[in-house]
Parts: sequence; C-alpha cells; structure tokens
Amino acid sequence: MRAMKSGRPLALICAGIATAAIGGCTQTTPGTATSAPSDTNSASASGAAAAPKVSHPLPNIADYVSKTCDLVPAALISRLGFSDPTSTGAGDALGPGCSWVNTTNAHSKGLGVSVQTDGNKGNGGMAKIIKLNGSLYAFVEPTSISGYPAAYADSRDDRPQGKCGLFVGVTDDVTFAVDVQGYSGAQDSCDTVNQVAASVITTLRGG
Repeated sequence: MRAMKSGRPLALICAGIATAAIGGCTQTTPGTATSAPSDTNSASASGAAAAPKVSHPLPNIADYVSKTCDLVPAALISRLGFSDPTSTGAGDALGPGCSWVNTTNAHSKGLGVSVQTDGNKGNGGMAKIIKLNGSLYAFVEPTSISGYPAAYADSRDDRPQGKCGLFVGVTDDVTFAVDVQGYSGAQDSCDTVNQVAASVITTLRGG
C-alpha cells in the first residue's frame, strides 16, 4: 500500500495486487464478509487450485473501466462523508479507479475503488491474489462478499491503524478492489470496505 498522493487514498492495486485485511469481519448478512479460513498459508501453496470459481460472473465490469466513479452509488458516498471523486484511467500505473477524500475530521479519510482489468484483459482473478500470499503479501485472507469470492491482503498489517481493503472476484479473471484509510480501527474500516464492495456488486448486477 502506498501513501496518499495528490489527494488520492492509499494506492489500491498495481498489476493485480491486494490491500488490507481483518479477521474480525465475520458478519454473515448479505453484502458483508464471512469469516476467513484460518490456514491461509496453505491456500497460497496451492495457488490457483485454491481459488473458488465465480458462480455468477459479472463481465459487464469492463463497461466501468472508463467510469469507475459510477460503481459506488452517490447516496452511499455521501452517507460515508465523501465527495468530489477523482478518477484515473486505464493508463494510470494503478489501473482504472476512483478515489474520494474526507478532510472534515481530525484525520483525513480516504476511499478508493479500482478495477483490475484493461478492456477484456483480466489480472488473473482471485487465483493470482491467493498465489501471491507469502511473497508480495504478508497475508491473504479469503472471504466472500455478496456470494462472490474475495480476499483481504497487504504487504503489511495496518488494520489497527484503520486501513482496510480487499479484492472481489467478479469473473474468474477479473477483480475489483476497495480500499479505505483513516478510520478508527480494523473493524470500523473493514465494515466500510464490506459495505462499499457490496454496493459495487449491486451496481454490476444492475441493481
């Protein structure tokens, strides 16, 4: 994860890499994460074989590469206290994405959403994220969001500092990521990530 640059929240992904995790995100209501398996190292050892298949692919995510800010409903963005989105195109080093910053509090909050695809080219999906456990990432914690395979991951565990993010697989080869920073702690930040990720899935379903 990178530090904020030019008003952007922490960098989400570069070449299909993941963000942060929290084992405490164990709610099982629709749109939230289920508890992650405890043996994540074994998942990385098996790589692609450990990645669950996407039962109901959402290939229309490619339609949002040029309009990533539309992935999250404006009402939710407002409710979370964010405004004035900044978008980045497919040519950006971090990939196509959208970020928001809230500077009204003592500690600035950041939110970012990124799509790991370039047109019809994917990033390897959840299989790639899991495979990077123990190399690029210090941890990868598989979970699910609204029935879609997901994982929290990062090169360093900054969850206690209020930074959380995750990847969600919407096809077997494409993921999107949500990242937040500046929250009060692990649970607070990851609850927000789960909520935003679920809203992205709803958008992609046409809801």
